[in-house]
Amino acid sequence: MDGFVVHINSEEDIYLAISRARYLADGRFTEADLQCIFVTILELTRNALNYAGGRAVFLCERVEGGLQIQVIDKGPGIPNLDDIFNGSYRSPTGLGLGLQGVKRMMDTFEIETTEKGTTVRATKWPSQPRT
Repeated sequence: MDGFVVHINSEEDIYLAISRARYLADGRFTEADLQCIFVTILELTRNALNYAGGRAVFLCERVEGGLQIQVIDKGPGIPNLDDIFNGSYRSPTGLGLGLQGVKRMMDTFEIETTEKGTTVRATKWPSQPRT
């Protein structure tokens, strides 16, 4: 298996996505790398559940030795994305720091958002081979 898709409709789907990502990681990542991957999955999929009404697809695949995750939703988009990344946004449900954290934890991070939905792609490369 080089990749998989999980439709995110509930919290249980999030844990299924994490479990399958662990399988794909296949011993190539340090525990710190795995924690970054799992926190990223939690943050992105919970955002999709909370803000896009649970209409999300989670994709995970091996890419050139790394692991790429992608969350695609059909929600209303993120109208204040610039404010989130410049640190001026404060979410009414929290601090609004989750996407900033994901961007720092992962090696690559891309986000595209419109009023028709949001796509986030993030990749983690192994820090060092695990023994």
